[in-house]
Amino acid sequence: MLKYIGENSQNFIGKRVLEIGCGHGLVGIGALKSGAQLCCFQDYNQDVLDNITKTNLILNDIPSENCQFLAGDWNNLGGLEKYDIILGSEIVYK
Repeated sequence: MLKYIGENSQNFIGKRVLEIGCGHGLVGIGALKSGAQLCCFQDYNQDVLDNITKTNLILNDIPSENCQFLAGDWNNLGGLEKYDIILGSEIVYK
């Protein structure tokens, strides 16, 4: 997914991105580094967002004003604002 984003970075410039099941947030970080205006990082677990995703954002010098965070399952995604691109990588769940 990161290779695709890097090879198609022009598609992300100025876009609003939602990364579902973000975990480490690497795909969203790639989108932001490719010029996305904003990325909403969604993960089921709030602790993952707080302790892993946000740490990786800091390590990659991503400004916090370009990020949003959403914890919970996908049933609670209704009513979200609109996004130009929705990304999901390695999100296989039973």
